[in-house]
Amino acid sequence: MTEQHGRPAASYKTYGEAERAVDHLPDHGFPVEGVAIIGQDVRLVEQVIGRMDYGRVALHGAASGALPGVLIGRLFGLVNWLDPVVSGSSLCAG
Repeated sequence: MTEQHGRPAASYKTYGEAERAVDHLPDHGFPVEGVAIIGQDVRLVEQVIGRMDYGRVALHGAASGALPGVLIGRLFGLVNWLDPVVSGSSLCAG
């Protein structure tokens, strides 16, 4: 991993304040691709790669909902496939 050196441009008390400041930059023509938000005690370094528009946000939201939906659907499908096998075996035992 390459180490990047920069200089602090501002300091904020909360992450939300820093995030709002970074969101404000592209509105005034500043490229945010080189901006990083660094948390206290260097526990968090967030590299900004660009601004997300409504289409990207919708796509990411759909993708993050689709994955758990597929996994849960597979689980229910497996249970549905096993249900007739279990029900049939209990009829034979009686």
